[in-house]
Amino acid sequence: MKLNKEQLKEFVINTLKENETLINEEVDKWIQGAVEHPGSLRRHFGLSKDEKLTSTLINKEIKKLKAKDEEPEKKGIQGLTKDDLRLLKKLNLAKTLAKKRKNK
Repeated sequence: MKLNKEQLKEFVINTLKENETLINEEVDKWIQGAVEHPGSLRRHFGLSKDEKLTSTLINKEIKKLKAKDEEPEKKGIQGLTKDDLRLLKKLNLAKTLAKKRKNK
């Protein structure tokens, strides 16, 4: 079956419209996979469920972790334990998600 340019264009547009909702749903679900232990940062800071995790708390903790850097001239942070690295990743993700929430 051969399609002319107009038929091909129409086919592509229809296919994209059908798949657009599926693509948008998949893009929004990456957050669910990224957060392995919901509430772990809140527990780390000793906050109750009612209290919010503020950006100042996050930034202070990141600053503490960066102060542990053994070789500041190198890119990244060297000399952190696995737990510290995991905490740093959680803190950076929390900052990213906070920015995403503000943009909506």
